[in-house]
Amino acid sequence: MRHMSFLEAYLNTINNVEVKQTVSETAAKFLQEVLSSFNFQSRINGLLLGEVQSGKTGQMFGIVAQAADEGFDVFVILTTDNNRLQTQTFERASLGLMSGMEVCNETDTRRFNLNRRLTTRKPVVIVLKKNSKILKKWRNELLNSEYLKDKNVMIIDDEADAASLNTRINQDDISVINEHISAIRTAGASCIYLQVTATPQAVLLQTEESDYKPSFVIYFKPGSAYLGGDFFFSRPEPYCIIETSDDEMASVIDPDSEDDARLKQAVLNFLVVCAHFKLSGIESTLKQQNCS
Repeated sequence: MRHMSFLEAYLNTINNVEVKQTVSETAAKFLQEVLSSFNFQSRINGLLLGEVQSGKTGQMFGIVAQAADEGFDVFVILTTDNNRLQTQTFERASLGLMSGMEVCNETDTRRFNLNRRLTTRKPVVIVLKKNSKILKKWRNELLNSEYLKDKNVMIIDDEADAASLNTRINQDDISVINEHISAIRTAGASCIYLQVTATPQAVLLQTEESDYKPSFVIYFKPGSAYLGGDFFFSRPEPYCIIETSDDEMASVIDPDSEDDARLKQAVLNFLVVCAHFKLSGIESTLKQQNCS
């Protein structure tokens, strides 16, 4: 009886057909362009590029699952230094990747150590904030145990243009967070460092000598329900953007003013859009994209 792959198990947690399709396509593209030629002895950098709020987290997890199918042992997912975002990412990883994988929160060193001592250990996913104390703790945990020395490691750095790059390069020094990430990157037998962002300027404009400059770029298109910059800042201007005068707020909050036509129009527009989303099923699509 054939066992379900990690990617199949993850895709089965996605209810929306379109989201499932885009995640599958991104994972297949990553397999074809990166994993199929990876020699499991090198350390390479790449960029996963998507639009703002277009469901990058779901694509990240699809790549994690695909890489686990190809023999990667350890995954470190980095979020910005925000407790809420780190918790949200951990919870999504726990729900989406729990089948056959050990998902560890930043406080789960005991769970990590129990898993690494098992004979039939699972691939491990560790979700961490880009916080100097947190990264130092896990750097020490991973390096002192020598757990990574024969492991294939993938680091997925969400919002990679924030805090990860060496911010002290002009002072001929190394920033603390960059130093911790570099130590983990170089500790394994091999490593793919995947930088994820919708604003890639800082990542792409690094010098050729930078250890963090991506050697490949994977771009994924947003779903059909996505409304981004191309819509809101298009020419001709979209109907949903209405310019108001600079002093409109003063007239709205003035109890003696009857000039509230713009406010009424904005509220009505909002209600009409909500009703349209509800009736057309777009509401559930957007929720699925945000959760994935």
